[in-house]
Formats: sequence, structure tokens, C-alpha cells
Amino acid sequence: MNDNTEPGLPFADAGTPPKRRAGLSLFWRTFFLQALLLVGCVLAWTETLHEMETEPRALQTARQIASVVNLSRAAVKHTDAIARVSLFKTMKDEEHVIIMPREPKDVTEPYDEDDISQHITQEIRSKLGQGSLVAKSVNGVDGLWVGFTIDKDGCWLRPTARAF
Repeated sequence: MNDNTEPGLPFADAGTPPKRRAGLSLFWRTFFLQALLLVGCVLAWTETLHEMETEPRALQTARQIASVVNLSRAAVKHTDAIARVSLFKTMKDEEHVIIMPREPKDVTEPYDEDDISQHITQEIRSKLGQGSLVAKSVNGVDGLWVGFTIDKDGCWLRPTARAF
């Protein structure tokens, strides 16, 4: 046995203090793990609430759009042909709703690409009838377009982003 070692510690020098391990103490490791767990839980709850809120909000917007279409249909139906131009301009300027005539040659892209847009399309069709159309683009102009009829005349309604 070497003279520099204590009887219980075969390799330790008698004159040097024991080496302290580099790193964090148990308290700080526990603190950081709990902080990480708390941040993870907050992020998970935020994402869960966002996902739970998305579909009801989309369905509420679809119902509002259907109501705007029904109100616009009633307004146009009870307005004479000369005053309709003024009505369309007023709706565009003040209510941020665009109404245009629907033509047979219109090129449309369907709106139902994902689950939420399919729910919106179904809700609008349930409120307006199966003859209504919902498109994401009409003649190359993007937006939510709703096709409906007024006395056998087809129309497109496009609410702008500010409307909803």
C-alpha cells in the first residue's frame, strides 16, 4: 500500500480535498426539469384550446355568411333594376360585400379542400339549399365565393376579410 493513501481510500491523496463534481446540484436540475414540464404543459393546453375553438368559430362564420346571403337576396329581390347598381355599390363600400352576376362560363375552384372548409361548405349549403355553390376562386379572383339564385338569376357573393 502507498503511504499517501488513507486506509479506506486506496487512490486518494491524503493532502488533497475531495474533488467536487462539475455540474448542477440536485435542486437546480429539479428546478429546470419542472420549469420545462410547466412550459410544455402550457404549450399543450394552448394548442388544445386552439384546436377546440377552430371548428365552432368556422361554423359560426359560415352561418353569418349564409345570413348575409339571405339578407342580400331579400334586398336585391325587393329593389328595382335601376336601384340595384346603387345597392351593389353601397354593399361593397359600406358592408364590404361584393355581389356579381353569375355566368355559365365562370371558372371556379371548389372550396372544400380540408375538413374545416368542408364543414363550412356543408353549413352554408344547409342554410341556403343544395343549389348554392361555394368556391375559393371565381375567374381567378381568390376569396370565399357563395353562389346563389335570385328569381332564376345566378349571383356570386364575396365577403371581404374585413366583413368577418
